Amino acid sequence: MLIWPASNRIDKPEMDEPSPLEKRVTAMSILFAEVRHPDEFMNRELRAISRHSSKSPRTTWYRAYCNNEEVAFISVGRSEKRLIPYQLFVPRNLRGRGIGSDVLRSVEHLAQTEGYESVRVWPRPLDDCFDRRGLERWYSERGYTIVSDGTGDMEKRLTRLSAEQTERRDSEAPYFAACLQSPGSSLSDSARFQKRADFERSADGHS
Repeated sequence: MLIWPASNRIDKPEMDEPSPLEKRVTAMSILFAEVRHPDEFMNRELRAISRHSSKSPRTTWYRAYCNNEEVAFISVGRSEKRLIPYQLFVPRNLRGRGIGSDVLRSVEHLAQTEGYESVRVWPRPLDDCFDRRGLERWYSERGYTIVSDGTGDMEKRLTRLSAEQTERRDSEAPYFAACLQSPGSSLSDSARFQKRADFERSADGHS
C-alpha cells in the first residue's frame, strides 16, 4: 500500500517536462509505502534499523520516499484516539534537509485522514546523533508537549479536517487507487504523474 498525503500538493504536470519528479513537486512531497519485511528496504541504514524494530499485529511499517529516493523508516501504532509513531529514522547522509520535519507532518496528516485526535511520540534516540533532550526540543519546536502521565511521551493535538479537505481527500481516492503501487512494482514516477494528469483531466470532464 502506498500513500500520498493530500497535504503535500502536487501541481498538474507539464507533459513535455523532461524531469517530472524534480520539476513538478511543490515544496517537498513525501510518499509512504507500507513495508512488511526489512529486506524490502534498499537503503542499508533503513534496513538495519527496521531489523531492530519490534513489530506487533497493531504496528505498521512505512518507508518514506522523496524524489524517488528512500528517505525514512517509520514504525506506526494505532490506539483508539491517537496515532503513535514509535520510530522515525532518517539516514545520516540525508539529515539537515528538513526531511524529518516533512515526514512528521505527513504522519500527522495520515492521522488526520484516519480520524485520530492526536499524535503521540516517545522521543527515544535511535543513534548517537541525538540525545533524549535534543529530541524533546526537536518535537517541542514542532508543536509537541510532554504529557502529564509520567511516561515521558510527547503529544500533539490535531485539528479536524474541514469539510472541503475531506471532500478533496475522497475525490482523490480514485487517483490513488489508479496510480499508486505496492512496494516493488516497476511503475515509475513519470508514469504516476501521467496517471495523475489523466485522472485530473477526467475529473475536469475532459477526454
